Amino acid sequence: MRGQFPVTKQGLAEALEFLAAGLMALDVDESAASRSAVIVDELVSNLLRHDPSVGPFDLFEMAFDAAAGSVRLKLSDPGEPFDPTSFIVSGRSEIGGKGIDLIRALPREVSYRRLGGRNHLELTIDPR
Repeated sequence: MRGQFPVTKQGLAEALEFLAAGLMALDVDESAASRSAVIVDELVSNLLRHDPSVGPFDLFEMAFDAAAGSVRLKLSDPGEPFDPTSFIVSGRSEIGGKGIDLIRALPREVSYRRLGGRNHLELTIDPR
């Protein structure tokens, strides 16, 4: 399943609804579906909060499927280059950096590439 959504709070809400309905239709384990939603929420929320180069007319893309109970999730955004797999959180406070930790801890695999002026993340989330 694939969709495009505006880089807005409403776009994020629509993407999360699309993801939940799609994963339910694919009969994905509730734990894997919940972790997938947390990852999408964290990545898009960070884009909204921390990247002034994107606006409400920009779109992020999300695609996902499931095999053997695992979710394969692909996200693409037009923001500034940002690789959460290699980002180093320096001077971590009680609040800062926890989202990066989640993005690294929740999936089994995470890969990043920059292609065509967009960030591309591919993640595999296993059932528990």
